[in-house]
Amino acid sequence: ANNRLIRECYQLRENKEDEDDFDDGTKLGLQPGLDSQHISRLSDVVDIDEEEFREIVQECTQQKLQYGGDKVAYTLNLRLLETRLRDRYITGRKFIIESPIEFEFAGQFNIPQVIEKINYAAEKESTDKLKYFQKAPETLVSIIKINIQQRAALNFTDIANDDNNNYEQKFNDGGGLQEQQRNQQQKQRTLDAYANALQAVEQTLIALERQKNLPRQSYALGTYMKDNLHLYPQEYDPFIRIQQLQLKHLEHIWKYL
Repeated sequence: ANNRLIRECYQLRENKEDEDDFDDGTKLGLQPGLDSQHISRLSDVVDIDEEEFREIVQECTQQKLQYGGDKVAYTLNLRLLETRLRDRYITGRKFIIESPIEFEFAGQFNIPQVIEKINYAAEKESTDKLKYFQKAPETLVSIIKINIQQRAALNFTDIANDDNNNYEQKFNDGGGLQEQQRNQQQKQRTLDAYANALQAVEQTLIALERQKNLPRQSYALGTYMKDNLHLYPQEYDPFIRIQQLQLKHLEHIWKYL
């Protein structure tokens, strides 16, 4: 019903001066009548970038110069803001495309194949036929390693402090056994930290492969994980503080992890 209605609206006649030659959908029982400009096309739907949206609002906002006052009023150019938003973000009624829900088990993805699909899509969009992924500088990889190890050490320190009294009570006569268990726990925490980082990278790769339009390669990886994919802190933490780390480095990071 939704799709039929929109198809009819696409065929609305534009001659509003001639009432006999104009149809706004009321003949189909629409009250109030619709205009074809209320309908968005596939090309009209775009992603909303929070930083870009904030910049648009700031450009349309002015602060008056006023001395001696604690509160300075802001003026908002609503007409300019409306124009900018209409140029960038167009919303409207859409065709409903039947897409069966697919259930996927975790870990079933062939990551090399996912990477290949992303590179292929980037080559099709690029005039220079360039791949999406590039090698990351070794310095960035070293920083990722340090961040992961620091994350593991931080988690282990919290647990060690909580259980310190128990260890002292149980192993007063067995310091070697206590040290052995602490080493095993530290190794497990390190493995968990690496597993979380790998999971974050794989989730990001899978998300990119599903995008109809790939985001720019220079987008900060940690920011994308946190703000776009809303991953858990323990997943994006090793990457969020490295601004030079970008989406184009994902393949290299995945191979390292």
